Amino acid sequence: MDPRRRPIALQHALLVGAGLAAGLAIRAANLGGPAFGYDELYHVFAAKGLLDGEGLALPSGRPYTRGALVSLLTAGAFVLFGEHEWSARVPALLFGAASLVLIYAAGRTLFGPIAGVTALWLLALSPEAVDADRYARMYSPLTAFGLLAALAAYRALEGGGRRWAVVAVAAAAVAVHLHPAALMLVVAVGAYAASCCLAAALRGERQPRRHLALALGLLALAAASALTPPVRSLVREAAATPLPWYRPEPGDVLTYHRHLAATYGWLWPLLWPATFVALLTRPRPGLFTALAFWLQLVILSVAVATKHVRYIIHVLPFAWLVLGGAAQSLWPPARDALQARVRAWVPGRLAGAAASAAVLVLAVAPLARLMPSVPAAASRPWRTEGAFATGHFDDWRGLERELRPRLDPRALLVTRVQLAARYYLGRPAHHLLSAHARRGGGDWEQPSRTDDDQVQHAGDLARLRRLGAPVWLVVEAWRWEQPGYLDEGLVAAAARDCRPVPVGAVAFVVFACDPITAVGLAPAADRSAGERGGTRPERGR
Repeated sequence: MDPRRRPIALQHALLVGAGLAAGLAIRAANLGGPAFGYDELYHVFAAKGLLDGEGLALPSGRPYTRGALVSLLTAGAFVLFGEHEWSARVPALLFGAASLVLIYAAGRTLFGPIAGVTALWLLALSPEAVDADRYARMYSPLTAFGLLAALAAYRALEGGGRRWAVVAVAAAAVAVHLHPAALMLVVAVGAYAASCCLAAALRGERQPRRHLALALGLLALAAASALTPPVRSLVREAAATPLPWYRPEPGDVLTYHRHLAATYGWLWPLLWPATFVALLTRPRPGLFTALAFWLQLVILSVAVATKHVRYIIHVLPFAWLVLGGAAQSLWPPARDALQARVRAWVPGRLAGAAASAAVLVLAVAPLARLMPSVPAAASRPWRTEGAFATGHFDDWRGLERELRPRLDPRALLVTRVQLAARYYLGRPAHHLLSAHARRGGGDWEQPSRTDDDQVQHAGDLARLRRLGAPVWLVVEAWRWEQPGYLDEGLVAAAARDCRPVPVGAVAFVVFACDPITAVGLAPAADRSAGERGGTRPERGR
């Protein structure tokens, strides 16, 4: 009997249920713990604008339609549950739950039940997936729609009928709407269809028309989409243009490889032999999953200008399917061999159960313990600050409690995350640039900026102080302590001419700078220091 069609045994159903429960528990616990991260605020403000009757717009008035589905779902969550950090993340949580179901269905369809449960547990305990499913951004729905598109495309190619082709096209369209990186999945499916045509031709067989049509259609669609001005512009802005903080370094093409090796330990190099096992034992599903993972990973590693791990979150489930396919091939002979040994001591029908229990206790548990990703995923809900797969989180809520009551009503704010200052401190802010950022460059909130809005050097700080209002400089402590991130002259001017504002245990550095009421020598000195890059003072001054 085809292993994909075997009835589900009780112990298998328990493993599936436990995997779903564990994945959902990790994702739902303390969902509102972290304050909003940088990119989450785009959808939060767009949702607020929609509910206020102003459309999907940011506080600057600029429309924000990127990943509009996420903004619409965020607005719906605010209507149902009120405006909170946890409610904004409910849509991501639901799509994360859908991904757990979809990866089990994909593994079972492609290889069999063991593959399904293996891929399910690997995704449930994947730190990147946990981060994405607790993040009010497009990465969780992108993963779900990518899995649905891949599963439907495979079913359509293997004779599943037109309805699966319609589902595949619709899911792929939504995925591309969420992020242009989903085009790489279209390329991978097209490459699989083209490979099937080539294999049939080499065998002298008649080429399946659906494979040829789909291969040509998908590859043409990917090429046409890449050449369409709106899509090309989105690809350039979302993936091909380095972000202001990014500094290319030699060997960046291996960034994702290094991250996966560090995060998953022995599991990452195991993907190489697992790919060959899946290809040799079940060539068609093995080739499909191998292309869906490796081809996407290679293209994104080369093409993405900013090598941040968030760009491959939606690709990782295909790695777990590859490992699941290998497990599906290796598990039955290993189980049978173990059962044969166990029958010497345990008679009759208890041998199978005893063998399964022995494998779980003696093999799976120690291996899971040795996987660095397992404790990392389990600890995610209780972390509220620091670096995550989706970006860096800071305690803006704590800063709000500490700073907002003391903030001078006339004060001009200067900070790196303007939307966070507007949301948590209740006022707009000037944009603090890193030392190496390009002046005048824009972002999703404001496509272009003027020098009056940007603060990068000591002269910019002095210019704001001459406006007759106090200037409050708010910097994340980890950024302030990062050597070379901020301009040396700006750091020196803040430490020399401004007074530090204590904010308790909140990980921020805050300076209050009094206005300059008369032109003197200090501003000129500040400007020259900023231009030539002065000496960074010791931290804590």
